[in-house]
Amino acid sequence: MSNKFSDADVWGYLFNIPTEETKWVIVRDLGLDMAYEGWVQAFGSSADANELLIRDVRVLRDSTREELYNVGGLYIARERSKLTIELSGIPVTAQLAESEA
Repeated sequence: MSNKFSDADVWGYLFNIPTEETKWVIVRDLGLDMAYEGWVQAFGSSADANELLIRDVRVLRDSTREELYNVGGLYIARERSKLTIELSGIPVTAQLAESEA
């Protein structure tokens, strides 16, 4: 069994997964010390389009988790290497849960 997929990159694979587990994200902008929590509505699908449109967004200072404001939609365009994206809708596997106990 292989983990290879047909999308051009992991970015496309991630946002093309048709489940609700991958739609709620926390995007951390490492250079700006910001975090954005919301639903992915759209994304740039080419290797050059580092774009996300997220909805129902909580905007936070990443280092303190201080909530700065809420906004209905937020367009993000950054180099992918400057972002991390967490998918809190994907459950932790039993193996990790057991190792943390």
